[in-house]
Amino acid sequence: MIFRRTTAQTAGRVLEYTIDYRPCEAHLEEHVHPEQEHQVEILEGSLEISLCGRTQHLEPGEVLLVPAGQAHVVWNGTGAPARAMWHTFPAGQTEVQLESEWLRERVR
Repeated sequence: MIFRRTTAQTAGRVLEYTIDYRPCEAHLEEHVHPEQEHQVEILEGSLEISLCGRTQHLEPGEVLLVPAGQAHVVWNGTGAPARAMWHTFPAGQTEVQLESEWLRERVR
């Protein structure tokens, strides 16, 4: 994960970051961000995105907006790595949460 524009840099308006997705990730459960919307752009590989129970397959160059309050989950179900650029509006505590999750994954 690489933060491109942090919460501090944008005065909380947006958090911009890229995430690398490992091949053949497990499909997690949908979750909701009640007061944030997300924009995801596929940079490399492809990803599956379930938005309100409807699964979509996204390829490089495709962009999807996840409205605030909409249940969603993203995963890489293919055998190849993938990368996506995320924008979260407003940034909220997302940066802290992502850093915490990243650290938990590395400790395992």
